[in-house]
Amino acid sequence: MKNDKDIQDLIQKVSYNNRDIETNRGYAWYYYFSYWTLGFFLFHKANLIPYSPYLIYLCIVIFIAMEMIYLIAYQIYFRITDPTNQNIIQDKEAWSIIGAWLILVLFIDLLPFVFLKPQIDKHSILFTLILGIVYLMFLKKQKVNLNQQYFSKGEKFVDASRRYTVLEYIFS
Repeated sequence: MKNDKDIQDLIQKVSYNNRDIETNRGYAWYYYFSYWTLGFFLFHKANLIPYSPYLIYLCIVIFIAMEMIYLIAYQIYFRITDPTNQNIIQDKEAWSIIGAWLILVLFIDLLPFVFLKPQIDKHSILFTLILGIVYLMFLKKQKVNLNQQYFSKGEKFVDASRRYTVLEYIFS
């Protein structure tokens, strides 16, 4: 007979799978705005788009810094107050996924920012707003929950560690 932890893991996996069926989403690259902005950056560097993605990358860098601070604070708080919380990152696989996420963040979000000249004008702001609105409309059409996508409190790392190896996570 399975112990309680195995049963809880099974229930959690079933609930994750049902959520994925309901929302029609996984961890595909096109659900993350970072990849959209990477395309914006590449088109700008190839001189196909004259507008600078500097503003959007500035916002992304600020968001990543806030997300990392929040994730660390959340993990510390619940390790102290509720060590049984399912979103606490405890296993080696989840920490490996976080490492992979940090590598992706470095290459997709931080390096392009380093290669951009600080340039913000009304055309870049307008293009950034249009790209953001199109992205939000795409998420809505795909029934992707923005809160689950970006503000998971560690849940996405725990979930991803159960579904993927580190290489699958990076290249999926």
